[in-house]
Amino acid sequence: MMKRSRSWQAVTLMVCLSVVISFSAFSSVKVSVLSSAKDVAPGEFATHVFSVTNNGTSADTFNLAFTIPSGWGILGAPTTLSLNSGEEGTLFVTVTVPSGATASQYSVTLQATSQSDPTQNATASASMTVTPVNKLDVIMPDPQSVPPGETINYEVIVINRGNAQDTMDVEANSADGYPVSLSDSTLNLAPQERATVTVTIDVPTDANPGRDLLSFSVSSTLYAGVKKEGTLFTTILPPPPQAVGGTLMQELPSRLRLSFGQDVFTGDFTSNLTFSVSGGVLGGYFSSYLRFSSIFGPDPLDLGSFYISYRLNPSTYKIGDVSQKITDLLSVYGRGGSLLIDADYYRLALVAAGSGDETRGGIGLAVGPSVARLGIAHMENRSATSQQMVWSLTASAQPLDDWKMRMEGALGLKDSLSSRAFFFNTEIDTTPYYLSGQVFSVGSYFPGSRRDSAGLSLSQRLRQKNFSLSVSISHDWDNLSHNPSVATTIQDELGLNVSATPLKDGPTINSTVEFTWSRDPTLTEQNEVRRMMSVELGNSSGPFPYSFSGKLNDQIDHVTDTSFRTLTFSEGVGLSIKDIDLFLKLTHTRNLDLKTGDLLSGGTTVNLSFRADSSLHSA
Repeated sequence: MMKRSRSWQAVTLMVCLSVVISFSAFSSVKVSVLSSAKDVAPGEFATHVFSVTNNGTSADTFNLAFTIPSGWGILGAPTTLSLNSGEEGTLFVTVTVPSGATASQYSVTLQATSQSDPTQNATASASMTVTPVNKLDVIMPDPQSVPPGETINYEVIVINRGNAQDTMDVEANSADGYPVSLSDSTLNLAPQERATVTVTIDVPTDANPGRDLLSFSVSSTLYAGVKKEGTLFTTILPPPPQAVGGTLMQELPSRLRLSFGQDVFTGDFTSNLTFSVSGGVLGGYFSSYLRFSSIFGPDPLDLGSFYISYRLNPSTYKIGDVSQKITDLLSVYGRGGSLLIDADYYRLALVAAGSGDETRGGIGLAVGPSVARLGIAHMENRSATSQQMVWSLTASAQPLDDWKMRMEGALGLKDSLSSRAFFFNTEIDTTPYYLSGQVFSVGSYFPGSRRDSAGLSLSQRLRQKNFSLSVSISHDWDNLSHNPSVATTIQDELGLNVSATPLKDGPTINSTVEFTWSRDPTLTEQNEVRRMMSVELGNSSGPFPYSFSGKLNDQIDHVTDTSFRTLTFSEGVGLSIKDIDLFLKLTHTRNLDLKTGDLLSGGTTVNLSFRADSSLHSA
């Protein structure tokens, strides 16, 4: 009897322990993500849908805590949610992405905690991918020398590397305050289109011998944060016979910039310190850049990015944070070094870099004259758990002076898996007409930004003296292997730009429309529409420059049934006389919920720029 009694006691104890363990593992709250992963551009919105379920035996109130990347914001997010037993609540959370957000994958996390029992909590994270912003490129010419009292012209090439119509402002300044004029102060470029801007510098007769820094920049007026800069030095020669070669000792002007910022949602402060130096050295061009972040934070002088570059035609050397394009399909980025030689009869690109626990390297060689070239390229990415390798063959031809073609075929290996890739581009660039067409298909295991995707695009522009019309279309899709566990996204884009100057010396009217539709094949997981319309009227010539513009940006998500509108209006007037340039610009922004008509946020920015031609500084 004693043994049987002890056996029953042991069984009873085990049952009790099992019940206790099962109850301790049971959570009275569950958090889930109902929306699919979101792709969003910097400066835009994205809406995620969360569900919170009360699995407890009684009604409860849950504290809600959202975790987002630093500098981001959340609109319409509640702090608590009351639910009956077994009830499920749905939360629509709109996340604002700052204009300076870098392209990468981010997450938005929701944690729900029971007020009656704080040990009961659950979390879920929604994925967001910040897509690369429209990219501009500036190709500066070689530096030149000029004696005092003469004029020098530079031809700067500006390229729209993005996939949308863009309008950009052009600026150029002389560090010594010499008069600078531009052939174009505003550019309208279709995707992949390029334009040449002539920069004219009038060197005074009393200019001192030395070097003058020319700063050139283009800034998109349609997309926040899209800007590209370039610099070069003009050598002011001394009077003969002193106008001889240079010296080993060079003067390299440098720039030091300290910036502060505050997150309006969290109140957190940010700080950055940047230092740059550039100039002519031994017949070439030297530049260096360092950026330190959180200089007043817990990790002061944290080196965020840096590079050192030296260009001596036809070669360019760079160490630090590098991003080297080897071919149209292959590129390597990370912290390391690169060499690019672009000569008349060959092009050699060599790069080695690392990012995290991954090392990357690549080499590409193309030989032949510019009218017909053949090339081969190789790239490898290695980490502790994976190895990726690509071999590529390239060909380019120029059947006519204004007609170019490029073609590439590649084989990519990822561990034991393989994928093929193909790329073709043709471009016609004449004075009255521009055309660019592109087709690509990249396999699922091919390394790079175009992995597991295919698409085609066409952009063109009709160019007349006082009128231009541009139309661009594209169709892209992914998940080429039709993997049922991977979401498929189809994206169509349509762009239209019209620019006209109907009156001589009158204002220029510029209008751009962009339409983007992103969806899955069934329209159940993803169905988003983005519309942008911009109209601008302005005149930058004459003593009284002015500019008036309005922009409407809609984001409509048919799956979550949310829609937002951003309205931006600006008015600018200025004064431009012989020695002074002054321009005042007011920009008003309003963010609206189209479903409710509520004003989510808004503000006005005042910008006053001033420069005296005789001064070395501007404000």
